Amino acid sequence: MNKKGFSLAELMVAITILGIIMAGVVMVMINSDRAKRKNDMIIEAQQQGGAALEMLVRDIRTSGYGIPMESDQPVIAYATPFEIIFNSNLNPWPDSLGQKQPRAYDPNVNPTCPNYSVGIQYGAGVETYRYTFDSDNSGTFAAADRADDVFERKTINPNDVVLLRQAYGKMDDNTNNVYPTRNFNIALVRGPASATDTSVIPMFQYWYRNTSGVLQLVGDSNGDTVLTGNERLFANPSTAIISSIELITITVTTETRSPVDGNRYRRVTVSTTTNLANVPNTTAKYSITGKLVVDGSGTFIQGGKVYLNTGALQTSVSDGTYNFAVEAGSYTVMPEKLFQYSGTYYVLKNPQDSGVTVTTSDITDVDFRYVSIASGAMGAIGGKVYNDTLDTIGGLTVGERGITGVIVSASGKAAVADSTTIALSTTTDALGDYSFALPRGIFTITETDSVGYFSTTPNTVVDTISADGENDLSVNFGDSKAAAGAINIIVWKDADKDTLRDSTEALLPNVFCAVFNSNSGNIVASGRTDGTGKFFAYVPGDSIYTVMEIDPDSMVSTCALSRTMGDSTSWVRSADFNKISNLSVPKDSTRYVMFGDVPGFVAIALGQTEKVLSLATPNCEEYKNPPGAKANPQSAYADNDIVLGTVNSAGLISNLLVWYNRFGSPDTTPNALFPANYDRSYNLSYDITALATGDLDNPSITDDVICGLVKNTSGYNISVGLTHDGGGSGVNKDTLKGLLRYSVRNYSTFGGSANETVLALATGGLTNSNEVDFVVGTKDDENLGHIEIWRNRTGDTTGIFDRDTVMYHAGTGVNIGEVHSIYLADVVDSTGSVGNDVPKFYQDLIIGTKTGSYPSYSGQLIIFRRKGFNRRFELQRCYNITDGYINSVAAYLSGHSGLLDIVCGLRVLGSAEDDYRGRIDLWFNNGNGTFGASNAPNQTLDVYGEVLALATGQFNGDNINDIAFGVKIEEFMGGTRLAQCSAGQLPSSYSDLFGGQYTGEVVTVNAAPLRPTHTKPDIIVGERFEDGGVGYGRVIIYFNTN
Repeated sequence: MNKKGFSLAELMVAITILGIIMAGVVMVMINSDRAKRKNDMIIEAQQQGGAALEMLVRDIRTSGYGIPMESDQPVIAYATPFEIIFNSNLNPWPDSLGQKQPRAYDPNVNPTCPNYSVGIQYGAGVETYRYTFDSDNSGTFAAADRADDVFERKTINPNDVVLLRQAYGKMDDNTNNVYPTRNFNIALVRGPASATDTSVIPMFQYWYRNTSGVLQLVGDSNGDTVLTGNERLFANPSTAIISSIELITITVTTETRSPVDGNRYRRVTVSTTTNLANVPNTTAKYSITGKLVVDGSGTFIQGGKVYLNTGALQTSVSDGTYNFAVEAGSYTVMPEKLFQYSGTYYVLKNPQDSGVTVTTSDITDVDFRYVSIASGAMGAIGGKVYNDTLDTIGGLTVGERGITGVIVSASGKAAVADSTTIALSTTTDALGDYSFALPRGIFTITETDSVGYFSTTPNTVVDTISADGENDLSVNFGDSKAAAGAINIIVWKDADKDTLRDSTEALLPNVFCAVFNSNSGNIVASGRTDGTGKFFAYVPGDSIYTVMEIDPDSMVSTCALSRTMGDSTSWVRSADFNKISNLSVPKDSTRYVMFGDVPGFVAIALGQTEKVLSLATPNCEEYKNPPGAKANPQSAYADNDIVLGTVNSAGLISNLLVWYNRFGSPDTTPNALFPANYDRSYNLSYDITALATGDLDNPSITDDVICGLVKNTSGYNISVGLTHDGGGSGVNKDTLKGLLRYSVRNYSTFGGSANETVLALATGGLTNSNEVDFVVGTKDDENLGHIEIWRNRTGDTTGIFDRDTVMYHAGTGVNIGEVHSIYLADVVDSTGSVGNDVPKFYQDLIIGTKTGSYPSYSGQLIIFRRKGFNRRFELQRCYNITDGYINSVAAYLSGHSGLLDIVCGLRVLGSAEDDYRGRIDLWFNNGNGTFGASNAPNQTLDVYGEVLALATGQFNGDNINDIAFGVKIEEFMGGTRLAQCSAGQLPSSYSDLFGGQYTGEVVTVNAAPLRPTHTKPDIIVGERFEDGGVGYGRVIIYFNTN
């Protein structure tokens, strides 16, 4: 008998595939949204700076206007880096019918002008103008001026300060109030942090003619015509110098209103130099010249545009030359990335935008090399933007008309010049069509909806031109004005975590939300909540949708709620905390959705150390806290402590550091758990590159610590330190219990400590010793390493180990790479055919390696299975990673099945060797001894920054394991991130664990419960950071509040 419909298995497969598609689309949308917001904020900062510069130049150029020749009224009255006072008859203009108000400033009436000391009122009607940051008119710029203005309080950039314009002149009412309001806000700009801050270029730099007739810069003590360091702190000069000022260089510095590029504010500077009193600009001019050439051939290129950061433009001539005339200063030369001339296309290869500094001579040979591509070898990406009104919605149907004037952009990298990002934009023609001529490469095509339309297809598509001359003109975008429904999304701070919005709980702005068509998986709306925590999305009516919220930095979800149709009071709670599935939206209706978020962690940084390399969280079982003195208080709980390994370049410092946990009761506050400075320290003479803990001397109950060392000439690179087990009697009983390294055994790896660095360690039951053994992973040479199993002698209690197994290969002829990470878990049975070894739970070895360096990063995910109690390890699988290498691995219950899956943190290829990019890979355990799908991970999450370390745990309230990971964006820059997962699925985005407060390079991440009565794990990381140009380390603890 025939049956119609789908089986449950088929439906589950379809839902899983749809979820993966949705996650990918969300990631693309988030990245696109992030790039758009970044560009918008940079443009906004440029506009702020440009507007301020325009007003400053306009006013300062008039300095001295209307002052009689015989008058001693100064043109410039006060001249400091961020304040200028000058006199000019601007209001009224002209004073030809007698002196009308405002007249000249009168020092004897209010308000008085700070920093302008004059004893009389001058006779002419020339008023006084002051540009300053000094909003409280104290005469100096201080911290009190930074947040006393409504605009300064609204901005989230702590560096923003309002530039003020003040006008003083005597009025008929016997005051100097030219305008009713004394302070006129001009723009939000980047001001100095304090009176001694030298990091910001002075807004005003003054050039004066000395007695020898030479033009000099006020404050320029070394005569290099550039103000640096303390030169930028010059005081108001003498009257003689002020009266000799001929030129003023005006520089306005602005920053984006929100962080970009890894939690940093992007700085924008605009500058110009203006003359005073019509003095000709006699400043010397110099040339910046160069050529555009075809790489490797010497052929010159005509018709290419070259820009300066000042806005100047030159076009290369027949010999490829361009030429700018400039004054001394610093400039950025920016060549066109892709252009066409006389039937040939040119793609910039190198260098990219180039910075040059002009001092006292011309700058030559600023050349740029291009790859030439014949017009026939260029490909094309194009399509149509159409009014999506006919079935099937979400696809182009015959009869659907195109929409003209829609903005479409393309960005990506050409295969022939992968260090260059090409960015193009166009609008659709009268038929709704668009196209881009592009070389081989991967490009992101983005459509911007026209006013009144909403999308029925994703607004962003990634497309590849894989061969010369290949065309793809099917990248279509559907928009609609059809009968719509609406989804009203609200995000609030669920402070009491009761999943109900109370009247006192604040709404959350700037939270990213996305709406998908549940049938097609297409994203139909996305954006961020406004200042009131709301995002309103119009969508095609009579359809089913999935609504997602991306948790903001430092927050985790508590619930996702949808209001029942036709009911204003009943809310339904979703099984997922940040996603609502299968939401029906009839046309001409509004559905209401709410997401609750809450701060997830309290962060505490422990004391400054040398640069961090490794970290562990053993339970030392100390009796006295800390151990070593009978007078110390007794420890109340058996709790996890913190051990840190650092660099030791000279061998003279203590670089194994221990913090003992002071947890005393559930009322112990996080900042009382650990002292700021470590309790104990030990000098291991060499960098501690790896740490592992375990009870190595059974029947002891204290965790011992194994240290892996950088290669050295001592004869050992493994140091096993046993923790004191206590003993004694009377008042001294157990005083030393928990003290590290009371007994030490040192060992060397197989190739000798002088040749091999230990990069990874783990402890577990690895042999038939019935004791805790350990495994070592090494770096023997660049991209080469090996594995060693060390057997604990049965019945021994003194930390004696014997090398049991050495493994150099992961299959015939396959060398093991540098071993960056080892994780022990039961992921395959002893026969290699089942997904675990129940009930014996033999631990298998999961290895992450690096086998290739820039520009060909590669690595391996290797699984060695334990073949049985009396048997050693055998290779189960070796998966080659061809586009990156693995820094960290873990096995955890992702929720995909009841088996442990494998998660990896990687570095992948960026545009340059110092462009740090990363990825999280999730490999499902297939239950048959294999992992992933077709030798590749099932899911991936792209990460901004190299992923150096990761840990898993139930970090929020949904009882699903999440992933905390540390990243490196540049040297000493990075952070700790949290990926909050759904069951069996990586999220499409991630958040900063504590809102960007800690931005060092995070090299190690652990998850452990530091408070025995708290059910959720805390996150402990080791961070490298820079202070004053010097690199340091520290431990940061993120205490879980869920």
